[in-house]
Amino acid sequence: MRKHIILFAILALSACAIEPTAIKGPNGEQAYMFNCNNGTEMCYQKAAKYCPRGYDIIKHTNTSSELMPHYGEYPMTVTVENLTIHCK
Repeated sequence: MRKHIILFAILALSACAIEPTAIKGPNGEQAYMFNCNNGTEMCYQKAAKYCPRGYDIIKHTNTSSELMPHYGEYPMTVTVENLTIHCK
């Protein structure tokens, strides 16, 4: 049961992945950070909608880690991909 709850939580978080988070960029201006777990191409499409005059990529990260869902079960690999952009 616990394995299913953890898996559901991961899927629920990735389902809302495309809406960006507004952050302060390195130059002090507004930037957007997208969670791209549903696909990098979807992030680029959404970024183009948020920035109709174009955007610069500040940072693109892709990290993986292992999660042990329950004692005695095989670990799961969880990948988190983020895209941070600044509108032109």
